[in-house]
Amino acid sequence: MLGGAYLLFGKKSLDKSNNSPTAVFTPAATSQAKPTFSLKEVAKHSQKGDCWLVIEDKVYDLSSFTNHPGGDIYLQYCGGEATSAFQTKAGRGQPHSTEAKNRLKNFYLGDLNREN
Repeated sequence: MLGGAYLLFGKKSLDKSNNSPTAVFTPAATSQAKPTFSLKEVAKHSQKGDCWLVIEDKVYDLSSFTNHPGGDIYLQYCGGEATSAFQTKAGRGQPHSTEAKNRLKNFYLGDLNREN
């Protein structure tokens, strides 16, 4: 089973003389870089069931999010910028709770690239 972990998390070398794994191991990067997305790409995901939005230059995929306490109000922001709406609960002047901010992390896709 240990050999499987090597394959998932790094590269292992084969001893060419007997085709068996050697003790040489090169670890993979400990954290993989998240991709970046343009606003144009985010805009392609603008409906219920295919909903990406941007909050503080981070892209989130809320396509599978169905339990929003405020109902479907967030859907109007799918495909675009939602920072102000998230910070003010869609203009109600109240920030989202710490719990909501923590849950949002589960939907993180990558960062926004404003240059494209």
